Amino acid sequence: MKYIYFDIETLALQPNNGEMICIAVAKETPEGIHGTVFTTEDKSEKQVVDSFIDYMPDLSEDACIVTYNGDTFDWGFLVGRAMTFDDYGESVDKLFQYKERFQSHDIFKTHGKQDGSYLKLEDLCRRNGVKHRVDCDGGMIQSLYREGRWQKIRKYAQEDVRVTFRVFDELGLNNHSDTGAEVQDL
Repeated sequence: MKYIYFDIETLALQPNNGEMICIAVAKETPEGIHGTVFTTEDKSEKQVVDSFIDYMPDLSEDACIVTYNGDTFDWGFLVGRAMTFDDYGESVDKLFQYKERFQSHDIFKTHGKQDGSYLKLEDLCRRNGVKHRVDCDGGMIQSLYREGRWQKIRKYAQEDVRVTFRVFDELGLNNHSDTGAEVQDL
């Protein structure tokens, strides 16, 4: 099974109130875990979504989409934004096909606190011995965007994908024989 890890960065919490400005994504290849980041710094939002779709594995493959809060937030926001510029066209159809065809694992849903509340990604990392190496959080994305600090936005999204992969690996939820692998190219 192939695993795909992704995270988005947005300017609002609802897709009808603000755009998605960044998608970081990594997937397994024969050479290891490799990833990339697509931003609206140099592409339209539609081009970012289409680049993400082009990066995804073929629908005929056995794959699992792994996210942190992706089932609750990222995937719905991604589809909602695609609907605003795609008129229920090819991009939206493809996103629905991925969600229907591929398995998904949202570490946010399955690894909460005993009282039923959820851990922040940084807390989940600490609990599993994974160091989160970026000195900002999602609440800073709007100001980073206004300031044109695209490198920091990219780095933040990349790090969220990297630690999602590492936590998933540390929890033994994948089928990797070489634990300790890292995401390359992000």
